[in-house]
Amino acid sequence: MSDSDDLLGKTDAFLKRYRPSAAPAPDNIPVLTEVVSVAPVQSGSDGSAEKPPDSQLTKTELREFEQKLIRVFKAIDPYVAEVLGEPMRVRMEEHLRGMLAALTAEAKADIDNMIREAVARAIQEEIARLRKTSQQDRA
Repeated sequence: MSDSDDLLGKTDAFLKRYRPSAAPAPDNIPVLTEVVSVAPVQSGSDGSAEKPPDSQLTKTELREFEQKLIRVFKAIDPYVAEVLGEPMRVRMEEHLRGMLAALTAEAKADIDNMIREAVARAIQEEIARLRKTSQQDRA
């Protein structure tokens, strides 16, 4: 069995732990808190030695590995969406509400300043007009 087949098998077994199933999941699947030692390179059934992890893979092996990874990602996608979906949505809503509140406060302050400036200008223009009118009346 190749390393990628072994990895895929372990990933499937790990996912089955969290799916309701009639058969119990095996207890020999490592979890993230366990230290796993790598087994030494063993010879295959045809007598040829398996490739060590640092050797180059063939294009066919890479395609097979890619397909297996795609299957694993498709299998865990609903769980990732379930685990991250709601908490992510809640956090985004919190951030958006905070940003909206800050934007609203800033816009209100800008509008208040614009109104004050417009009223001050209107008052100055009216005072200037009244002074001009009163000077014309005195003359």
